[in-house]
Parts: sequence; C-alpha cells; structure tokens
Amino acid sequence: MIANFPIAYLDRRYRFSLYLFIILSIALTTRLVFFNGPFGSDDLVYLRRSLDVTYGEWASANYNGALRYGYNIPSGFILYLFGVNLFTANLWPLLCSLIEIALVFRFVWNGINHKTAIYSALFLALMPLHVAVSTRLHADPVVSMFLTSSFIAFFKAETTGNKLAYFLTGIALGCVFWVKELAVLTFSAFLLYPLIFRCWKFGWIYLVFGGLVMLLAHFALMTMIAGDPLHAFKTVIGQLNRSFIGGNQGEDSPWYYFYYLFFDIKHTWLIPVLALYGICATIKTIFSERSVSAVAYAAYWLVSLLLVLSFFPVSLAPLKFAMKQSNYLTLFLAPIAVFAGIAIQRLPRKLGHFLVFLALAGGIGLSFLEQQAYQVFTANSRALVAFAEQHPQRLVLGSVNNRNIACVYALLGGDTCDRLRINDFADITAELTSSNSEEAYAVIDRETLGWSPRDIKLDKAPNCWRDGTLLSPADSGNSQALLTLVLNSATFLPASLKNKLQSLQTPQPATLYRVDLNNLWCEG
Repeated sequence: MIANFPIAYLDRRYRFSLYLFIILSIALTTRLVFFNGPFGSDDLVYLRRSLDVTYGEWASANYNGALRYGYNIPSGFILYLFGVNLFTANLWPLLCSLIEIALVFRFVWNGINHKTAIYSALFLALMPLHVAVSTRLHADPVVSMFLTSSFIAFFKAETTGNKLAYFLTGIALGCVFWVKELAVLTFSAFLLYPLIFRCWKFGWIYLVFGGLVMLLAHFALMTMIAGDPLHAFKTVIGQLNRSFIGGNQGEDSPWYYFYYLFFDIKHTWLIPVLALYGICATIKTIFSERSVSAVAYAAYWLVSLLLVLSFFPVSLAPLKFAMKQSNYLTLFLAPIAVFAGIAIQRLPRKLGHFLVFLALAGGIGLSFLEQQAYQVFTANSRALVAFAEQHPQRLVLGSVNNRNIACVYALLGGDTCDRLRINDFADITAELTSSNSEEAYAVIDRETLGWSPRDIKLDKAPNCWRDGTLLSPADSGNSQALLTLVLNSATFLPASLKNKLQSLQTPQPATLYRVDLNNLWCEG
C-alpha cells in the first residue's frame, strides 16, 4: 500500500520530511479538534506558576506541582512571547506531544525501516491518551517527551560512541527531573542496561556530567527561590510520606499498568496488544543478535520502564511499590507504539492493513469520547463562569471545581483569583456569613460536587434557599456534535452501550438558588 504510493519514489530525505509533515499534521489536527482545555485541578497550579515566570515572580511553594520548573519555565516563556490565552497556555504540552511523535518516527526510520516508522508514529499520534493529555495544562506530555528523548539519545550514543549524545542523554534525564520529581524512578531503567547488554563504557561518564549540570542548576534555582538547594527533594519526600506511604492514598499495585494496557483499554485501545505480538514475533531475533539493534534496544526500553514503574519499591515498611496513575501510562507509550508498528510488518498484508485501520479509527473514536467525558465534567463550571460575568454584583457559591475553573479563566483574562465572585462552600467563613446581609447565588452542581475532598456534602438544598432554576451547561466542543451524530445514526448499537453514550451527552444537573449570606445554612 505505502510502497506503491508516489511518495515512495522521492529522494530518501524528502520522503522522511514529507511523511513526517503528514503525520504531524494528522496529529495536530486531531489534537485541535479534540482540544480539552482546563479541568480545574493541577492545571490551575501549572498555569499560576507559569504566569509567575512570565511576570518575573519567583516564589517558594510547599507543593511539588508548583516546583516543576521544567514545565513552568518554558510555558511561562511561551506566554511571555505570544500572550496569555487558553491556546498559548496549552502550547508547551502540545508541542512536546508532537516532538515525541517526531522522535519516535526518526528513531524507527533510521533504526528499523520506513514503513514501521510510519505505522509507529501514527499509532502514537492517535493513541487516545496521547491525544488527550496533549491539550491539557499538565506535565505528562512534557516529561514523556524528555524521557523518550533520553532513551533515543542514549541509543545514538551507544551505536556511534558520540560523546555529545551521551551528554545530551544526561541533560534530557535532568529535564525529566525538572518536570516531575517522582519520574526519577525511570533513571533506574538505565541502571539495568549494563546488566542486560553486558557492557561497560567510559563514555557513560558524559551522561553523568549532563545529569549533574541539570541537578546543580536545579539546586541553584531552589536556593534562589527557597533558600534551600534541597527544597524540592524535601517537599516531594514529605508529601510522599504523608499522603502515599503514611496516608495510604494512591494506587501501588504492580499489576496496575498491565490492567490498563490489556483490559481497560480506553486509554490505549489495541496498540499494547499489537505491541505484545510485535515483541513475541521478534524475540528470537532480539536474543540472537550480538550487537545492540534498534529492535533489541526498543525491547529493553519498554520492558525496563514497565518493570521499574510497576515493581520498584518506594517503601519497605510498609511495603509500597511506585505510585501509579493512569496518566503515567504516557511514560512508555512511545516504545509500545514502536512494537505495534513492528507487529504490523510481521503480519500478513491484508490483516495488517485491517488492524491499522481498526487501531487508528478506534483511537480517533476513543479520543472523541475522552474529550466528551472531560468537557461534560466541566460544562457546569464553565457555564457558571458565564453566569457570574452576567451577574457581577452577586457572589456565587459552589463546588471546588466551580471555583477552580473560574480561577483558570480569571488568570487567562489577566486577573487574579483573589477577587473571584465564585467561591466554594468550604471557603465561606462564619464571619462572612454572619456579618453579610448580601443576597447571593448558590449552586448545587451534581457533576462536580464531591469530586474534591474539600467539597462539603450537600444532598439537597436547605429549606430557605429559593427560586431553584437549572443552569444550562456550556458547550462540550466538537465531540458533542459527533456524539449526537453517532446516537442518531447508530440504531444497531446494543442498548447498554447506547445508554453509556447517552450519559455522556449532558452533565448531571446544576441547580441555582438565591440565598442570604447571613443565613446561608438556614439556621436562623
């Protein structure tokens, strides 16, 4: 199919550039069509700290998300160059997502073959989770790009002996640390390399130098903003001990990622299954080769990361393995895509083409459902922002997410969150309610109330709240139109699936009430 296409007869350099341009265009278009935007969680922290960098404000913090300057500094610089809006705020993770696709394409193009490079890059470009995280104000695409860069730079260094490539590997690993401190667990994967390939090279010292440059730079930054070079380490370790190890919060099952890769496949679709076949189909070749081939290296890349991120103990008493979240899957999506591309080349031609179509079409379908679920969750919060703008003299009380989304849009509009007219119930003090006779609005948003641990429990409106009216949710983007089209045309869908899709059409209701602040809970 690809070999007969006219592009195949172009010069090798032009073919590489043209194929890469087409793949990145597909990736960018998909990401813009299924743009996610703010969620009202850690994205608020990233945006606030990026804007601090934009305005030249450097302050300490005791939350690890606020200290991730591998995200905050580039993002803040982009906002400084291009202005502050939702797209530019999201530009750094979006660029990193595209860069990672390009890196995988080049690695496979040079190391394996051209067809496999095309398949691998397309699989990564249209994997649902890779699409979703690229348009969220979050560090996942950034840390994944730097981690992929480090593995690919190390392969180049190992196969060419290039000292600069070793040094850049260390720089990339240092950037991983700058973006997400807990991602340093991935460094352990490199410690497995000499054991697996039975080698030791003096050139690795340049890798260490590169890492030390980034570590010392981080120490200097922490000294400048916090007066303590180890501030980030202390913050992360303290938070880990309080919440994960001591507080028993978060997942640590060593089988967590395997479940999401092979059973709950909404984030990755069929790509891990294809990758598993690709590994099985090449395992004999991998073990029979004397030199480190790209295929053998990709196997080491994938397996070492899976082993470290699944089974590495961060505490022995009590026994706790590395903390896991579904978004951390992005750390090893690149080598999974590589082996999925290899699998297609090992399958019969017609079956391979069918599976490519199924994998890409399914990836697009799940990406649109991912956007719809994301947008539906925030639809009431976004609608409440518009409502508050129409009623600037009235205080609006709601969930933590209602306030966080309002804060995101205030920051994007050049304001601060200190003068918000939307507050969450948990932040309303007794002093405010007892001394203020102002009439306000309260909203019971069934979609988001209870999402945050800080949310108060509110099963029904107190009896003195009056004039309850339903809030009309905000638009859910392109996915809303696609979902409506699917539901109107797909009469063949099973009833259970159709019911699940219908539940994604609109959020749970949000009801607005008029309230008196001096008697908010109807106690007088």
